[in-house]
Amino acid sequence: KLLAGAEDAYVTLNLLDALIGASQPCGAEVIRAVVQILKTGTNEEILERVVELLGQQARRHTLDNLTGFFEKTEPRKQGLILDVVERQAREHRVENKAGLSEFLYKILRQPQSPLRGRAAVVLWLLGDDDAVQSLKDVLREAPAEQCASLLRRLTGSLQPEIVGLLAPLLRSDSQPLQEAVRDTLQGELCPQTRDKL
Repeated sequence: KLLAGAEDAYVTLNLLDALIGASQPCGAEVIRAVVQILKTGTNEEILERVVELLGQQARRHTLDNLTGFFEKTEPRKQGLILDVVERQAREHRVENKAGLSEFLYKILRQPQSPLRGRAAVVLWLLGDDDAVQSLKDVLREAPAEQCASLLRRLTGSLQPEIVGLLAPLLRSDSQPLQEAVRDTLQGELCPQTRDKL
C-alpha cells in the first residue's frame, strides 16, 4: 500500500530498492502496484528500478500483469516490458514459458514492429524450437541497426545453430552491423559453436 500511495520519487525509489534488495518473490498486490508505476511513470530512474524488480520475479501473475497492457502502451514502455522478460529468460526464471512464448509470437506476427528482433531473442533464450527461424526472418527483413542490436543481445548465448545466420551479415555494407557480428562472435562461445566457426 505504501508503494501504491507514494507520491515522492525518493520514497518510491527507496521502496523499490528495499524490494530489490530483499530478493524475495513479491505478492500479487505488490506486483500490481509496481506494474502500475510502469504504466503511468515517467521518471527514468524509477522505471529502471521497476524493470530490475520485475526482472527478479518469475511468478505467473508478473507476466500476466505486464503483457496485459503491452499493446496499449508506448513503444518505450513496450521495450521495458521486453527488458523484464528477457532478463527472466536469460536467468532461466520463467514460470510460464507457454504464456510468454505466445506473447512473443504475437509480437513476431506484427511485421512492422521494431520489437520483433527482441521477441525472437527471448524465444531463443527460452529454447523455443522455432526461434532460429524467427531470428533468421528478422535478420533478413529488419534494417541494419535493428539487426546489430539483435546480435548484441545474442552475445553470450550463441549456439551453433545461429552461426550460419551470421555469414551473410558479414557482407553487409553497414559498418555497425559488421561490428555487431564481430562482437557477437568474440563473445563467450560454447565449444560446439567454436567448432562450427
